[in-house]
Amino acid sequence: MRRENNRRKKGGNRFVLIIVLLVLAVTLFMVLKIGLMNREAKISFGSDTATVYIGAEQKLKVSYDPADKEKPEMKWSSSDTDVASVKSSGVIVPKTKGTADITARTKHGQKITCTVTVKKPVKTVFMTFDDGPSSSITPELLKLLRDNDVHATFFLIGYEAKDNEDLVKETYEDGNTIGIHTYTHEYTTIYANEDAFFADFDKTEKLLKKITGKQPTVCRMPGGSVNGYCSLSLSRAIVKKMRSRGYKCADWNVSFGDSSLTDTTVKTMYHRVVRDIKPYKYPVILAHDSEQKETSYETAKKLIKYFKSKHYAFSTVDKYPGEPPIFIQF
Repeated sequence: MRRENNRRKKGGNRFVLIIVLLVLAVTLFMVLKIGLMNREAKISFGSDTATVYIGAEQKLKVSYDPADKEKPEMKWSSSDTDVASVKSSGVIVPKTKGTADITARTKHGQKITCTVTVKKPVKTVFMTFDDGPSSSITPELLKLLRDNDVHATFFLIGYEAKDNEDLVKETYEDGNTIGIHTYTHEYTTIYANEDAFFADFDKTEKLLKKITGKQPTVCRMPGGSVNGYCSLSLSRAIVKKMRSRGYKCADWNVSFGDSSLTDTTVKTMYHRVVRDIKPYKYPVILAHDSEQKETSYETAKKLIKYFKSKHYAFSTVDKYPGEPPIFIQF
């Protein structure tokens, strides 16, 4: 009887020991997990909901607290990829009307979700900026676009890009599209003949590819495809060759009217664009971000606010449905 009691006592002790060890293991696991989680910044979305429009990709903004702590890698997923998928960078690709939950998970257990509503835009605008980058205006424009979750197309001049490589890289890394606007922008030189144009063009192509690591796919001829320095036959030959190389050649159908040396007022440019985009479902808007174009920046700021109030989507020329507007006729 005594032996039986001893066996029972030992068995009970073992059971208690196993429970204690399990509790210690779970506690240790939780301590380690919390410790690992505390190593990375706490993540959150600025809002639990977001609205995106078909035809315009949008990156979800993630906040980190504290901002200077190690930023965790995140895996993204969508509850309904038919409505909206999500890239590994957190960029939403809207596909059809509906809602989808976009979730980000970290390696150490953090999870945040944003409910995204996909709508059909009233209009999609393609904002484009020529003649940059400039040390004075481009940084302001980039911040404006970032703050508003908007992307634009920048048709860059080669010699300006060479002097401002960091700005080119920042423009590209922000998700904007980089396009070619020739290297020199010297009309009499580049429009002397087809070989002269492409010698200049190729120099810019090589430079931008070196800076961004990506081959440009959009371009704009200085002055547009129809201008006083280029014959129609030469223009057709240039556009035909650029298209054969995989480029979308873009002119515009709406303009700020800011290309002149004299300043145009913000009020004039704003009302001109609001008036002129009305007939177009996909207006391509010409503006400039060269030096001294502060009024162009202020106009862009005012227009973005207006476009958002009208529920317009924003996109870039490389995503233009079909061929972008071009003056020359084939």
